[in-house]
Amino acid sequence: MQEIEQAIERLPGIAFAVDDDLRVVAWNRKAEEGLGMSAGKAIGLLCYEAVPIVDPESGRPCYETCPLAQGSGQHGWAHSRVFESRAGRRRTSLDCFFLNCLLPTAQKTTLCFVERPGRVQTNLHTKVLEAIEAIYPAVSGTPDVKATLAVSLEALLRTTGADACEAFLVEPNTGALVLAERVNLPSLADAVRHGLMGERFSDLLADSLLPLVAIDPGEGGARGWYVSAPLVGDGRVLGVLGLASQRPDFNVAAGVRVLFPVAAQLGVYLQSEHRADVGRKQTSQEGDPAVALRFRVLGAFQAFISDQPVPVTRFQRFKALTLLKFLVGQRGRPATREALMEVLWPEADPTRAAANLRVVLHAVRRALEPVAAGSAASSFVLSQGDLVFLDPSKRIWVDAEEFVGRSREGALLAAQGRPEAAIAALRAAASLYGGDYMADDPYSDWCLFERERLRELYLTVLKQLARLLAEQDDAPSAVDVYRTALGVEASREEIHRELMRVLWQTGLRDEALRQYESCRRVLRSELAAEPSESTTALYEAILRGLPLQSHAAGAAV
Repeated sequence: MQEIEQAIERLPGIAFAVDDDLRVVAWNRKAEEGLGMSAGKAIGLLCYEAVPIVDPESGRPCYETCPLAQGSGQHGWAHSRVFESRAGRRRTSLDCFFLNCLLPTAQKTTLCFVERPGRVQTNLHTKVLEAIEAIYPAVSGTPDVKATLAVSLEALLRTTGADACEAFLVEPNTGALVLAERVNLPSLADAVRHGLMGERFSDLLADSLLPLVAIDPGEGGARGWYVSAPLVGDGRVLGVLGLASQRPDFNVAAGVRVLFPVAAQLGVYLQSEHRADVGRKQTSQEGDPAVALRFRVLGAFQAFISDQPVPVTRFQRFKALTLLKFLVGQRGRPATREALMEVLWPEADPTRAAANLRVVLHAVRRALEPVAAGSAASSFVLSQGDLVFLDPSKRIWVDAEEFVGRSREGALLAAQGRPEAAIAALRAAASLYGGDYMADDPYSDWCLFERERLRELYLTVLKQLARLLAEQDDAPSAVDVYRTALGVEASREEIHRELMRVLWQTGLRDEALRQYESCRRVLRSELAAEPSESTTALYEAILRGLPLQSHAAGAAV
């Protein structure tokens, strides 16, 4: 027991350990300070007696649905619950994260990490988003599993501060763990893992003891920490992610909170890649069967199942449609249940909001997979403990993602000096922009930033496309594209100026002068401003009929 107590004391933040009966066996000093109970009082109590937590979905004590209490937590989980503080009846969010733990002496326990909302949790959430953002391009569009794992391990190394990362995959025929990819100091990962677990790593998986945190509480942490999480898909373990560190100050609590969302995404990816392999073998002339859902978010939101539109009435509840929109916008970035409740019911009682969320999630799943409703787990709207997210694989197509991809492709081709290919890519990108992002939700705060980002990208695409068309001596098309851009944002002076230049170059002097007057009216009306010196200089050059070469050499317009 002394080994567990030493290990718990080394953990940053509030942490304690429980045995198989959920009785507290170790309680660190941060727990004493943060939870207001001494170790002497806490040890021996049931965990829900020491930390009275209410499940927000049922309003009942946490042990009634706790995976530990129900014996269903073999793959690990993270779950936010509502903590009733001793200061009256005010409720405060409390995030509990449980992990199986194996000590070097083969002693087993369960570690419990606890966080209160605040700066620390916000920083952790930022790290999670950073890792997910880094791996999303790979999990959403790369069938090369080895390359995807390499990207994911690099992201984990960067965001967790671990010394080494590695990934194992389960060999389908034998069930054995096979090393698939590793990043940085492979000998360190071997040394830590072997030093803590010997040759038992594969056996631990077979015995459902993953995930685990294996630790060495000895002086200086000679053998260090090894943190692992399973890659779960279709209800089975497909592989394992591992982090290793020999630094005694390695933040295990932060590491596992980043590790698990990444593992959740990779589990879905591995599952979808298996389905995609099957689909590719069955591909016919009718198209790629792997694409099952399509979403249009540029303009009014639309959903399609097998290319058939999903009527809004199928969602039954307005909040269900809003939730789906939010998840589509978050694709690749898992959202916590608490974040979803804040979006849907910002002022509601947490217990009531959590119960509502459960109902609304069910409605979304039924709308997307009505045949399997109530009888099978959703394969599109996924849950991993407290995290909810939309399948990030190629089974789901979103027009905004395609738009961004084509835009980047066009910019790259232009930089490579391939104007014709760049024009084709930029035209394809522009054709996807059917309107502002989530145009049917004009006042929702959660989509405002993305709306502005995509609108700016659209304007950039149009300007790049018009410039390339003009350089290819297709002035009429360039003029049309510039006018389209002004229809999106009439106060963009640089677009007025470029349009003036193209009109002038093609001999349409009067139209170029009128365009200047239009620019001046718009700037005065919308911005209470006058045209810049560059725009005015161009106008005066056109007005005086200066030769193009003379003007270009004498002034930058």
